[in-house]
Amino acid sequence: MLTRLEVDGFKNLLGLTVDFGPYTCIVGPNAVGKSNIFDVIEFLSLLADHQFLEAAQRLRSVGSHGGDPRSLFWNLGVGGSASMKIAVEMIVPRNVEDDFGLSESPTTSFLRYG
Repeated sequence: MLTRLEVDGFKNLLGLTVDFGPYTCIVGPNAVGKSNIFDVIEFLSLLADHQFLEAAQRLRSVGSHGGDPRSLFWNLGVGGSASMKIAVEMIVPRNVEDDFGLSESPTTSFLRYG
């Protein structure tokens, strides 16, 4: 279960921190970044199985429209360097099955990736 998401520089998400509970509702006016929260979560999921460029191209809002993966980065300055920082915290089950069908027991059930 995803418990926390920190994003800076993904599309229009700048300095965003979201703490998720068992039921979290994302609401707000149009064009403020609600869908981008779901896009960054999907992007992280895609990165688990694909290289960066392929994950970016498979993402709904880029890949389906033949977009440029550079459009995932927020960049205010002309000619400036684009950067993105993403961190997630999650709780994982005590017993899991790996990609080879083997049962595993993690030593910890709380993980942070950043």
